[in-house]
Amino acid sequence: MAFLSLREYGLIGNQESGALVSRLGSIDWCCLPHMDSSSHFAHLLDDNQGGIFQICPKGDFTSEQTYIEGTNVLQTHFETPAGKGILTDWMPIEDYSRRDPVIHRKIEMVEGVIQWVMTCTPRFGYGAERAQAEKSRGGVLFRGSAPTDIALLTGTVPITIASEGRTASSLFEMKEKKCAEFSWLFGREKLKALTSPEQTVKFWKSWTHRCNAHLKHGVPGYGPQVHGAISTGLKTSVSPTQATGEPASPSPESRAETTCLFAGPWHDSVIRSSLVIKLMTSYFSGSIAESLTTSLPSLKGGSRNWDFRYAWLRESAFSIQALHQLGHHDEAEALFHWLSDTVTRDGADGLQSVYTLDGGKYLPERDLTFLSGYAGARPVRVGNIAARQFQLDTYGHVVLAAFQRFERFGKLPDGLWPKISEIAEYVAQAWRRPDRGPWEVRSKPEHFVTSKVMCWVALDRCIRIAEAMNQPVPNRWREEAAIVHRTICEQGYDQTQHSFVRAFGERDLDASVLLIPMVGFLPPDDDRVQTTLDALQGQLSEGALVHRYRGQDGLPEADGAHLLSSFWFVSCLALCGRTQEASDRLAELCSYASSLGLLGEQVDPSTGEPSGNFPSTSAHFALINAGIYVGIARGRKPVSGTLIGVPVVKPTSTSAAKPAKVAPKKTA
Repeated sequence: MAFLSLREYGLIGNQESGALVSRLGSIDWCCLPHMDSSSHFAHLLDDNQGGIFQICPKGDFTSEQTYIEGTNVLQTHFETPAGKGILTDWMPIEDYSRRDPVIHRKIEMVEGVIQWVMTCTPRFGYGAERAQAEKSRGGVLFRGSAPTDIALLTGTVPITIASEGRTASSLFEMKEKKCAEFSWLFGREKLKALTSPEQTVKFWKSWTHRCNAHLKHGVPGYGPQVHGAISTGLKTSVSPTQATGEPASPSPESRAETTCLFAGPWHDSVIRSSLVIKLMTSYFSGSIAESLTTSLPSLKGGSRNWDFRYAWLRESAFSIQALHQLGHHDEAEALFHWLSDTVTRDGADGLQSVYTLDGGKYLPERDLTFLSGYAGARPVRVGNIAARQFQLDTYGHVVLAAFQRFERFGKLPDGLWPKISEIAEYVAQAWRRPDRGPWEVRSKPEHFVTSKVMCWVALDRCIRIAEAMNQPVPNRWREEAAIVHRTICEQGYDQTQHSFVRAFGERDLDASVLLIPMVGFLPPDDDRVQTTLDALQGQLSEGALVHRYRGQDGLPEADGAHLLSSFWFVSCLALCGRTQEASDRLAELCSYASSLGLLGEQVDPSTGEPSGNFPSTSAHFALINAGIYVGIARGRKPVSGTLIGVPVVKPTSTSAAKPAKVAPKKTA
């Protein structure tokens, strides 16, 4: 079977594990019992030996996918010349305490008669292990060589095992109003009963953000048409009227709908983004996986294939902000406490940029040479060497999250302040070192501008917390913060290009400097911020899409357009008061989502196709934050608390500081 576009996949999950289900009814990617466990089905990465679990009509059919409104319960609608049927896929969340590692699949006939085919061929261990099938208690038990490689397939129709003992299948005919069910369960314990999706639907609907603009959109330009129009694979142009979301003569009812911070044509994209993020949040730890997948290439056939099934500390403050503004305070607190526990355990000198979802530090990277890769893109990797990289910006993101929490509650969790102040001491001496930068480059370390900016953030926010807590502020913190600021402004800004650059001593631009106004390093109306935006637009942008950079990074091929950077650009425009431009770009960027509202890490600008690991929680978080900043720029009020960069943080004084002599491109 040919590889499908990523936009032809839906996401299901239960906050501990998940799966990608294609519009052809196939589960092509699923790791159990956790998102960062090894796979049961990896057809996405090898269509011969990856493993697949498919349910579809026999013969010709057409299909499309939708979610039950406000949920992560997926429905694939099939139509054949003889009838219509619906396949519903979900992972059960029946209460707030259980997350069983099971997938339920229910077929319901709508009209006519359809002959259905079910095929289940698991391959444990990312396809390395051919499972052996055997009849067991009304189902089929699949075993691998490892004790944990075991799963049970059950169904309400007869299931047969192929002669080679590796595949289970079923062929059955269904008439109107009839139904059949299958389940795939990690482990050997048979389910008591096959359940309906009603409790899971109820869970998601009770959690989803609600407001007077939610789902029922009376204002022209609101609603799902922004990402729904993308099923053609082409981006949709959005008029300025749609982008502002304001009709020429709004009715009283439509005016009432504009009170939501996220009101606009991006509203449903924000809601879907929140549902993706909730699904990708570990129920037991509070950490959030960057993606469900590994090794999906940045561009088709490329080698930029990384394992993103882990939790990064980077952008944690912005993630927490997004959750609070959506009203999901419990999730925001859970994420912060995971961050706090990690910092308390590891301290400044042991802190990593990325961890397993349960907080593990060991992420050895290896190539799975036996897999052909998505559409032939190799290598396929598991693990991530970034866990062992020196990345200075991580410290700034951690302290920024602590600062935002302190501003919200007026205190920090017990025992956290000594660890945060330890970070300030560490950064005060470590900021002069080169690092791998915010993009975790595989080339040699450099003095990346954004890494230095986040070092300033770490020092600046530690000073502010200490002052508010009436704690002594070491002079060294103030002195180093001032020196860092002055050094960045002198060595990180290119007077010829009128732009901040990627690294000291370079002329290449980098979209990560968009954080400069977002974290308050410089005010948005500073001329250097304005001219940097213009330079990035000229050199790194293709329409609303923004590339991270175009310089060398140790890898041979080009990169796709980066959605996180693209949404950051929108946030900066909004902070700078360029509200209409920000609104137009935000609406256009939402059009790159799939018809289900899912975003990948990147976009191929030549085709508009999603690329990179899928879905990407950082892209979805950035969309939400862009919606926050655009909403504020349009005069709406934040739901609660203060926002990062609003109002602009006054930088630590640099008037008496001399810039440090930091040697460009000096390796560690």
